[in-house]
Amino acid sequence: QIAKLSLLDAFLPFLAKSQGMLPVFVGTLLFVTSCIWLIRFFPKKARNWTIWSLAWFLLCMTSILLPGREFLHYQLLLIPSLVMLAGTCLCGLNTMENRPAARILMTFVFLAVTTLPLAKSTLSAHKRYWVHLSRLTDPLQPVIDEIRKYGEPGEMMAIWGWEPSLWVGTGLIQGTRDGNSFRQIESSSQLKYYRERYMFDIKRNLPPIFLDTAGPGRFAFDPRPRWGHENWPELAKFVAENYILQTDLDGIRIYLRKDRVPPASDSKKGG
Repeated sequence: QIAKLSLLDAFLPFLAKSQGMLPVFVGTLLFVTSCIWLIRFFPKKARNWTIWSLAWFLLCMTSILLPGREFLHYQLLLIPSLVMLAGTCLCGLNTMENRPAARILMTFVFLAVTTLPLAKSTLSAHKRYWVHLSRLTDPLQPVIDEIRKYGEPGEMMAIWGWEPSLWVGTGLIQGTRDGNSFRQIESSSQLKYYRERYMFDIKRNLPPIFLDTAGPGRFAFDPRPRWGHENWPELAKFVAENYILQTDLDGIRIYLRKDRVPPASDSKKGG
């Protein structure tokens, strides 16, 4: 789901979407917070590196939060900064003199709040990983097979949402110039321009197939009531006038242009 991020109500659930990311993030922050009272005892070099690592972490956090989008690959910015921050704190602890008890205690704190929760999270999901590895076919294959009933490779297909792999899997080509509908959905100063461009393309090309991939379990645009093409009245009107819904499969609605619909399917309504 693409939504505005805020630290209190969206950021932690956003991290929870990636296996193990939430315990690493929360655990590392707990560990670093518990080290704050000891930083003044670090040697100067270790203290400077710790402060620099903290600044880098805050910069990465700003880079993730500022755009306000829940793209999972943004989390990649956190991994090196968290590792660096935890590493400099551990290094500082192990270079402290005359405080062996504190070094041992904080090492156990680090293991307790980061390594153990991460291991538990990973092991609890091992069955899911094996299921994915055993799946040697594209999870969208049933959708691809269904689409091939209605169009031949080389024909056009328009997609609303974010499933560009369906063009590759079916051999159909883009009915609009954008590989996804993010720019037509996201509220921005250029929304009008991107929507006008989308409508120009789909009216000019009038592709035989139209897909609405905003639906349950789909990437980026779920739930359907919030992101479906019906939220754009002009597109909803165009689809209703020119296409007939054939099926709703795995959260993807497949529409066929009316002149391509077999007589037996004519009773179905677009929507």
